[in-house]
Amino acid sequence: MEIFLNYIDSVQSMTRRDIFDAYMTSYFGAWLNNQNYYGSKKFITAYMPRLGIIKENMESFFEVYPDGRLISVVRDPKSWLPSAKKRWPGSYTDVGQALSEWNKSAQAMLWNKEKYGDCVCFIQFEDFIRKTEAIMRFLAEFLGVEFDDILLKPTFNKLPLEVNTSFQVGDHGIMNSHLSREQTVTAEELNTIERMTSEIYSLVRGESVRFE
Repeated sequence: MEIFLNYIDSVQSMTRRDIFDAYMTSYFGAWLNNQNYYGSKKFITAYMPRLGIIKENMESFFEVYPDGRLISVVRDPKSWLPSAKKRWPGSYTDVGQALSEWNKSAQAMLWNKEKYGDCVCFIQFEDFIRKTEAIMRFLAEFLGVEFDDILLKPTFNKLPLEVNTSFQVGDHGIMNSHLSREQTVTAEELNTIERMTSEIYSLVRGESVRFE
């Protein structure tokens, strides 16, 4: 609270951006292993499920952060479905309903890309695993920050952390097993996925950054 109030007191003319800056400064400043006391910080990165689905969220985000960037991850519905069912077993028992949610997210990605243009980029989930260095070099350039080898590993405050997954993991780092999730999908589910998502999946893949 003291960090928040000190920041607010230092501002001459208050804006919504100042409120967010004060909150982020005090929030991360409360971490015992905070690594941001030295040097200048260009971006705060955060992950929030479904943030981009609601148009008002995106309008507010880019109003507060006109220099902000939105990185949307495009995941093949055949590997997304098993993970979603594992993480939220009570919510995705109905495959059709689950895929409707996937479609809604994909449609929102396309809307955000059309409205905010170069401030938005799509990255295919599978590329994060297969082509990690190429992806992170691209994102460093996209954000205007210097590339560092630490970007090749999942970290928080420069410390290694386990991957965010619905399945059990035994170690830190990037997991290739994510790519085999679709092997657990039944033939009936595969048919439903193809019928419900193939068209829009093709569209979002077409907007995704390509890595040779």
